[in-house]
Amino acid sequence: MGRAERGVPATVETPYDTLPTMYHLGLGLVLFSILAAPGIASAAGACFCDGYAEQAAHDAALAQRFACDFHGDRWLKDVDTHRTWCRGATQATVEAEAAARTKDLRLCMCQWYADTATAQAATNAGHGCGFAGPRWTLDRSAHYRWCVLAKVPLATLESEVETRRALLAKCTSTDR
Repeated sequence: MGRAERGVPATVETPYDTLPTMYHLGLGLVLFSILAAPGIASAAGACFCDGYAEQAAHDAALAQRFACDFHGDRWLKDVDTHRTWCRGATQATVEAEAAARTKDLRLCMCQWYADTATAQAATNAGHGCGFAGPRWTLDRSAHYRWCVLAKVPLATLESEVETRRALLAKCTSTDR
C-alpha cells in the first residue's frame, strides 16, 4: 500500500519511511563489528599470559646467570609481575616484548660464550696443549659470529664449553 492509498501526503515522512535506512544502518554496524573484530586489540588471555610470565622469569634468571647487566621490568624474575603486565597488554604487545627479550638474551649469551671460548683457546695455546680447529680459535669474533648466526641453543653452547673444559683439564693436569 503506497502513501496515496494510505492517505499520507508525499511530503510527510512516516516512521515506516525511515525503517529501511535504520535497517541498513544496523546491518552495516553488525557487519563492521564482525569484520573489524580481528583488528581490534584485546588483552592477552590467561593461559597465554601464564606461559609468557614463566618464560619471562626464566629468561631473567638466565640473564643474571650470564651476568648480562640488563635493567628494567623486562628483567624481573617475579612471575606475578610479568603475568599482571601481560594481562593488561595486547597479545601483539606481549609477543613483541618476548621477542625483544629473546633477542637481548641471545646476544648476551653469545657474548658469554665468545668470552669463555676465547679464554679456553688461550689456555690451550698457553699450555701448548695442541688442540686445533675452529673450536680452539683465538678469534673472539669468530666464536661470537658462530653463536649468533647459527642461533645455537644454550645446551649446545654449554656442551662446547664443557668439552673444552674437560680436554683442557687433561692437558693441564700435573699427571700429563
